[in-house]
Amino acid sequence: MAVDESGFINQTLAKMSPVTSVAENAQGFVGRFIERGLGAHWFLRVPLAVILFQQGYSKTNGTVAVAEMSGIPLWMYVLAMLAELGGSAGLIVGGLIQTWNPGGWFGRAGSFVTRLSGFAVACVATAVILQFFSTSFVAMRDHLMYVFAGLFFMLYGHTSRVATPKRT
Repeated sequence: MAVDESGFINQTLAKMSPVTSVAENAQGFVGRFIERGLGAHWFLRVPLAVILFQQGYSKTNGTVAVAEMSGIPLWMYVLAMLAELGGSAGLIVGGLIQTWNPGGWFGRAGSFVTRLSGFAVACVATAVILQFFSTSFVAMRDHLMYVFAGLFFMLYGHTSRVATPKRT
């Protein structure tokens, strides 16, 4: 067994003293969670995921007729539906991984899921703006917000929470 020169084990054992109650540990966790803003991403993820899921799910009924009526090729309509459903699920899964913060390859995979979902959201919202709302800002303002929220998740991922190895 390696010698613990930094005293990490002793410090960890000292923090786990039997005098500390479960309530004090929980209060410390919640306090650190709020203080570091670790849950702030949920205020953007959840509403965006709910809206995307609703829009994707609404496309499942009468897909062929609605696609023809809208003047969109069927393959593009189905791709948009899958991007909305997959993007909403990916935002939630990526957020759970970010909150858990496992680090390593799993953390990087969670960041990739978040980035891929953001890309899907931005692409679908941009396509909707170009197809239907290109002449009216008032009509496209909601989808414009989806574009920027998608770009945020595409560019941010959650790399600030992923542990990176130290250089030697």
